[in-house]
Amino acid sequence: MQKVIRIKLLKDPGAAGGFCMSVGSIIELYDGGFRSPEVNASYYPVFGPYMLIERVAHEIINGTAKPEAKELFEVVDCTDTITPTTLHEIFDEAGGLLVCTINHKSLMKLLKDNLVTRVRLSETKDKFRVSNTLFLEDVIAHTIEATV
Repeated sequence: MQKVIRIKLLKDPGAAGGFCMSVGSIIELYDGGFRSPEVNASYYPVFGPYMLIERVAHEIINGTAKPEAKELFEVVDCTDTITPTTLHEIFDEAGGLLVCTINHKSLMKLLKDNLVTRVRLSETKDKFRVSNTLFLEDVIAHTIEATV
């Protein structure tokens, strides 16, 4: 299982940073995705500044981070206390018929490539659909066998 890492910004980095977090804010990183635990929403694909924060978080956990990074961030490995949804169902363009089931890493890639989107106005927050029927084969290529 991938690590679930929570990272908290401890002080304002000034002109050198502060692009996506405010002092005291927390983000959670997992398997190519991130989320704000306060919002309790799904994970979004890591992009731009979050890629740097993810790298710094892993460096802090591994003990290879620079002292400046340790002063800016507090990092906790939450792998044993948080269990993110690891399998996701993808529905057809209308959001009605199940197309496939994929793992979290594949979902992050498909979201990043805009091949799937969240089903709007769904009762379930974590319901995803193929964004365009032209992408159906690409999405199915990410199918995994879900064994229970």
